[in-house]
Amino acid sequence: MGNETSSNHGTPNSSMSFFSSRSHSQPPGSSTMITVNTGGNNVTNPENDPDVVRLNEIPKFLPIMKGSIMNASVPQRDIYKQINPKLLYDKFSELHIHLNENARFIQNGQIEVFGKIKKVDNTTRRITNELRLRENKYKKLDSEMLRLHSLQQTIDEIHRTIENLCENLKEINQCLGENHRLPPLDLNKGLKTNDDDGRSYAKVNSTFEHTVVDVVKKKDK
Repeated sequence: MGNETSSNHGTPNSSMSFFSSRSHSQPPGSSTMITVNTGGNNVTNPENDPDVVRLNEIPKFLPIMKGSIMNASVPQRDIYKQINPKLLYDKFSELHIHLNENARFIQNGQIEVFGKIKKVDNTTRRITNELRLRENKYKKLDSEMLRLHSLQQTIDEIHRTIENLCENLKEINQCLGENHRLPPLDLNKGLKTNDDDGRSYAKVNSTFEHTVVDVVKKKDK
């Protein structure tokens, strides 16, 4: 069958004749087949395509270059001649002024911060020196109080010794005859008693506190 089909060039194929007769029998516009490309048309220039033409008609946002960069007809060396230098100069001038103002603002802020830091350092140094002076004075007062405490202990020891001596003298005087007895010796009149110890100690403490308060107040002034 294949040889008969290839040898008979004048007789069309039955299947092809069926599709061709069917296509001729249907009215135009009623065909359900979609033709993508018939293949017989010549390839046209894409620049002539209506969609491409409409896209090219959209203006480009090139205010400085004035839309001449995308123009292939203008030589490359002529593009720079069409740049408006005044616009560039104005923009860079505004940028320069803005940066200069920011630099001055930052400089003033840094000067203010450095001044406050220096002031805080001076205040801290002054307070530290005052605290060091007070510490030295308190150490000196503490040493004086230790000396007073030691002196108080010595005085108490002397007082006890004198009391014992008076008792011994009294016993010795009692051993003598009435004609040879001496008048009673009372050395406690010029010495402090136990009640006087508390009053004297309180007096020393109050004096010490008053001295410390006076030193602190004078230093604060």
